[in-house]
Amino acid sequence: MASSAEAMNRDKLRAMFTEFEGQFRGGPSNPGTVLRGIVTSMPQLEDAMVDAVGKGTLAGFRSSRDRKVAGDYDPEDMCIYIGAAKLREAAKSPVQADAIRYTLSHEIQHAVDRDAILEQDAAFRRDATQLIDSGSPRDYTPLLARYLKRSSEIEIGAEIAGFNAFADHVKGRNPDATLKDLYEASNQNLRMYVDVAKLSDTPYREKPGLTIDADLHIASTPENLSAMKRHFFDANEYHLTELGRAFDVIEALEAQALQAARQLDPQCEEPTLLVDCAQLGLRAQQLPAGFTDRQAKRDAPEPAAVGSPVADGEPVRKKSRMGEAPDGSDPVPVMPDQSGHPDHGFYTFLRGQLPESVPDNAVAHAMSIARSKGILDERHVEQGQVAYLPEHGSIVIGGNLLARQERVIMPLHVAPSMPLVAEELEAQRSRSAQSVSGGTPDVEQHASPQRH
Repeated sequence: MASSAEAMNRDKLRAMFTEFEGQFRGGPSNPGTVLRGIVTSMPQLEDAMVDAVGKGTLAGFRSSRDRKVAGDYDPEDMCIYIGAAKLREAAKSPVQADAIRYTLSHEIQHAVDRDAILEQDAAFRRDATQLIDSGSPRDYTPLLARYLKRSSEIEIGAEIAGFNAFADHVKGRNPDATLKDLYEASNQNLRMYVDVAKLSDTPYREKPGLTIDADLHIASTPENLSAMKRHFFDANEYHLTELGRAFDVIEALEAQALQAARQLDPQCEEPTLLVDCAQLGLRAQQLPAGFTDRQAKRDAPEPAAVGSPVADGEPVRKKSRMGEAPDGSDPVPVMPDQSGHPDHGFYTFLRGQLPESVPDNAVAHAMSIARSKGILDERHVEQGQVAYLPEHGSIVIGGNLLARQERVIMPLHVAPSMPLVAEELEAQRSRSAQSVSGGTPDVEQHASPQRH
């Protein structure tokens, strides 16, 4: 029998559902009504929410402020944010309902971890303040690396907890459920951890390095934690969101410190702020204004002597991913169909799915369009959703980005030449610099300042 405290907390949770329902029109597709049904049909999830209510770390539900985000938990207002459109879709789609169950199972773990999240942010703020007091130049790399490591531990812990809770739900519906059943219940999420090769003797198998046990659980072993970092945290570029949050704090503290210093000395110069981009998985272009890549600073060339070609105005030949020609002449561009290109793996995947009659430049252009829609590589392509439609003369690529679907339809006749496609892809990578300095990640995930 439930204790009086538990019964009270359960009543509070019901009141939260009622309050959320009141934000929308009535009817069976009311997002609040759908949310109530999704949660109460999964006892493990409902119990976890009741516990969070009792601990004072869950205060309610809100409609998501970001359509690209499947769901997030805000440790400040202690609310879970979720998209109303996704909830309405779940009223008609059992698959979407399961995707939301999976997401909520992850998010409620962040409510459990609220104190750890707040302490992480407070510790970072303290460390940054101490570094500012130490003078200039100041290297933020160690602070950011520690913050990123702790963020990955929190996110991976929540993902494993959510995965296991969802597996228990699937097992509850079917005690004989296999990895295939788990995958098919929410392939939007499980595709990160399960490879599918239907012609194989074992068509459903874990991603390399990951072990899913007979209970369909992921144990927190060192091997699994390492694999989860690779297949979940790194693959979805969580580091961009987490570092973006950290840079926001640094910029605010630095601005306050500079303002205070200039009240004493109006001529006070701005400090030198250093970051090792390579260590943090960033490109120098992704740094916010005012930060310098420590490696770039170390490798900066000495001033050219007067009379040298550089001093006389000849541009310095920049080393880039395009590479130098063997004879030292102009750089030779690396095309997407060549092994040195950063998107070559994705290109090769698409090329293998399409007939030889489809030109290479058309395959590359379709890939470029797909990337612009968030389909960053083959992991974001829906199984069996790459095709050439000869009756329309078009390439079709279907993507599944956790909680939203994308579809690319590209007529062959619009494809530019391969060199122009290479320029398109390079421009995309340049624009992605805003992911850290104020933008949002390409992949649908948790958005700052919330936890996903």
